[in-house]
Amino acid sequence: MITAERLRELLHYEPQTGEFTRRVAMSGRGASVGDIAGKVTKKGYREISVGGSRHKAHRLAWLYMTGEWPKDQIDHVNLNKGDNRWCNLREADNSKNRANTPPPSTSTSGYKGAHWGLKTPDGRGCRLVPRNAHKRPRE
Repeated sequence: MITAERLRELLHYEPQTGEFTRRVAMSGRGASVGDIAGKVTKKGYREISVGGSRHKAHRLAWLYMTGEWPKDQIDHVNLNKGDNRWCNLREADNSKNRANTPPPSTSTSGYKGAHWGLKTPDGRGCRLVPRNAHKRPRE
């Protein structure tokens, strides 16, 4: 596992832009000093090969800035996986990270955990109800 010191020797991280640039050329790969490091994956995360392994850029940013590997997950506050600015990153447990997600693309209401009911009690139209409303006991 790469250390913060070694990472800082190989790459420069700019906290205001979230970009990593190479401090050392990578022979055989065509990467020169000053080039933006890594590539964007199909899922939208930037991955950087360093120390013989591939790492997600947001995890490397945490290591670079704090000197320690994150203990848990790193969450992008604004939900943009490609935005690795320091102000947009925070350490989060799985629950907090999963809560910070957009509504599913199949959402008809535009909200997480809610859907449109077919009719109001008096039959006049739709209302927004929590997904688990049908599981509540009725009186």
